[in-house]
Amino acid sequence: MRIKKLIQLLHSTEQPISKNVLMGKMGLAESSIRKLVRDTNEVGNKNGFGIEMVRGKGYILHVKSQALYDKYNVDSDGCCDIYNREQRTHMILAYILQANEFVAIDTIAESLEISRNTIIKDLNQVEELLYEYHLKLVRKPHYGIRVQGEEGDYRRAISKLVWREDYLLPTSAFNEFRKTFPFEELRDLLKEGLLSADLMVNAVALDNIARHIRILVYRARRKNFISSEQQYPSEHEEIYIQVAERISDWIGINYNIPLPKSEVLFLAAHIAGKTSLENIEPEEKEIFSEKLRAILRELDEEFLTEFVKDSVLHNDLLLHMLPLMKRLYYNMQLENPLIDEIYSKYANVFVIAFRFSELIEKEYGFILSRDEAGYVAIHFAAHLERRKRMTLERYKRIAVICETGGGSSQLLRLKLESVFRNAYIVTTSTNNLQQFKEQLPELFLSTIPLKESFEGVPIIQIKHLLDDEEIRRIKERISLERSISVKQLTVPMVKDLFKENLFKVTREKDYLQLLRKSSEEMVQKGFAIEGFVESVLERENKFSTVYNHGIAGPHPMKLEGLKDCISITILDKPIEWQDKRIEIIFLINLRAGHLFLHREISRLLLQIIENTSLRKRLTQAKNYREFMLELQVLL
Repeated sequence: MRIKKLIQLLHSTEQPISKNVLMGKMGLAESSIRKLVRDTNEVGNKNGFGIEMVRGKGYILHVKSQALYDKYNVDSDGCCDIYNREQRTHMILAYILQANEFVAIDTIAESLEISRNTIIKDLNQVEELLYEYHLKLVRKPHYGIRVQGEEGDYRRAISKLVWREDYLLPTSAFNEFRKTFPFEELRDLLKEGLLSADLMVNAVALDNIARHIRILVYRARRKNFISSEQQYPSEHEEIYIQVAERISDWIGINYNIPLPKSEVLFLAAHIAGKTSLENIEPEEKEIFSEKLRAILRELDEEFLTEFVKDSVLHNDLLLHMLPLMKRLYYNMQLENPLIDEIYSKYANVFVIAFRFSELIEKEYGFILSRDEAGYVAIHFAAHLERRKRMTLERYKRIAVICETGGGSSQLLRLKLESVFRNAYIVTTSTNNLQQFKEQLPELFLSTIPLKESFEGVPIIQIKHLLDDEEIRRIKERISLERSISVKQLTVPMVKDLFKENLFKVTREKDYLQLLRKSSEEMVQKGFAIEGFVESVLERENKFSTVYNHGIAGPHPMKLEGLKDCISITILDKPIEWQDKRIEIIFLINLRAGHLFLHREISRLLLQIIENTSLRKRLTQAKNYREFMLELQVLL
């Protein structure tokens, strides 16, 4: 809630906060800050507070009535920000999805404290969201609006669009139902039933099934059932039917609702799609296994990876795919509460996960959601982590060049021994480098720049004092070096990816138009292949690459660049896209096989995001030279 966040920021200090600081902390453009202050003062007029502008210093909060101000803070906790269109749209959806009949727009406006005109303007976006769930918004003069569609689609929309958001307050009817619903009792019963049937389930999937049952009960109490015409097949394995019938009996005892067979089959489909059998039929397993192997081979060809050789990855994906295919068949995809965190940590493997999704769609005709792609990404991330560990374990002889000597060199050696557990590590100075000419180590780590080369042995410069971040950087660089040597690739350093002829400062206000122009420029200058523009825009529309604090890192669906590079676009004035502020765009274009390099770029962007002063200096750069001078501190 933007108004709430602004008030909290101003309340935390007695000094004025400058407009630029608020822009950074709120992630908003200057014009949006001004509008937010006006909107906040409208709210404050009725609730005992206001925001004033102190010339040359910034904004400050004034509390005029402590009693009204305190009451506002209590009453507004967890509620929707009506000035945020996305949240406002979800609030309207929450209301009409929980209604059982036509609802007048004036009734919605009065209940949600939103003007009638605002609701009418938002209905187009409401219709777009409903369309994604095969639902339709019906408007009837003198009656109002209501949602129309199949009951299964209705429940998916309620689960995904309404009760998942913390800021949405349920209607009084559902709130009362939720308070009395024995959720933990149901969860325990469900867990026990799955275990007795030898069905494996993780905590996220278990909660997902339990939430579905809660929605089922709520809708069934109002006589809303899955119709037999929806034809949820009855050929489920008997084990899923038995668990569903056990839950059906529990509902009948607790709520006196006899569920029709169509509901039992629908529930069995949910269970089948979110659990896996410990003992899978050999024929079924082999069919999936061979198709999965073919998909991994195709990924290996495109990304120059070795996925197909990793038996752990193959088995983990196989166990994940069997229930996944059932979820896709019944259009019951699993929600992923960690999707944003996974993306920020493993942006590189999302390139693989989305390509994996495309190959699944090509093979089976099913489209994976972003949440489902996030679960797949975790498996590929685990593969890369295993590969990194194995790479570190391969090194047996390492030479560390440290000019300081004495205790600091010994401390350095001890730290490195905790990283390279199987290696013999010796510390020396540049004066003694000749001793390695006859018997070369497998790796040089040096605290100073070395001009001399040693017949292809990697040389990595490190800091004198190894903190956790430096150790992480060494591990990543080692993995990259090993990847280069195995594939005989020439991979540049991150600093070499930035090109002066791909740098610009612009006043353009349309984010997607900017991406199109920058992508076309890369194609025209011979950095990217034909189709690069469409691939970048497709990637952005499927899953936004706009980070927090004004940084965007767009890239194509595949790594297939002609030359590795990063285009830099600085916005003369910040722009907004999907409620996020954008100040700098890093358009990434890499060749196949450069996943580790992609990860290094992602970490660089996260470092920029976390460094407020550096980020500000970068946005103020007027040319390529100034920009690179500031960025050099991270390279």
